[in-house]
Amino acid sequence: MGYVTQDEVEAFTGFNFADFRNEGRAMTSAEFDEFIESCIDYVGQLIHRYCNVTTFELHDVVEYHNGRGGSDDERACAQYLEADRCFYLRDNPVASITKVEVDLSPVYAPPNWEEVNERSDTAAGDYLFINENEHAYIRFHNKVPKKGIRNVRISYSAGYAPDSAQYNELKLVALRMVTNLLLLKKKYQESTTIRNANVKDYAQMFDIFQESDILTTTVAAQLERYRRITIPTSAGYL
Repeated sequence: MGYVTQDEVEAFTGFNFADFRNEGRAMTSAEFDEFIESCIDYVGQLIHRYCNVTTFELHDVVEYHNGRGGSDDERACAQYLEADRCFYLRDNPVASITKVEVDLSPVYAPPNWEEVNERSDTAAGDYLFINENEHAYIRFHNKVPKKGIRNVRISYSAGYAPDSAQYNELKLVALRMVTNLLLLKKKYQESTTIRNANVKDYAQMFDIFQESDILTTTVAAQLERYRRITIPTSAGYL
């Protein structure tokens, strides 16, 4: 699902199928519907690629991490460093934590998942959920996971609520990008028409397509605050 609908694009731009051509003739309503959908999908993928996210829509995630144990666990007085206790989540923003589990079995035995509890106002729990500046992580203070492969499983919900200010801003950015695509098609159409007229130089109207025509510097500036920095992690999806 894209960030905008065809109705929203038409309301924003004022365009409809009669404004576009296909194979030298006016587009049909069905052809225009298909074209708009492809534009909306492409813009969504471009936003995700630029921002380094899977999606900004609300979605469920099941993520696996490798337990690190204690950094000096070969010594008798093993100590857990802060890096051993913290597990950064990949999909941000994180809306809520559903479940955190630790596999108590070694890798050569069947999994034995134990659910651990978040600290609350009435219980110490086993971990804290920390979400600062839209970068979330789990910090264990009890039952710190042992060293292992994919022995920490974190289920959570990520993305922006449809009625949030951030999601509304992303919708507006997507509308601008879809509009840029439609204007580019209009330009190519008009270039073809002018080519058949008595015009001395029309070659400059035929430019090579570049993503910067859609993801302009102005649009990129709006998306900058939504870009995610990749934090080194052992996280993997289900």
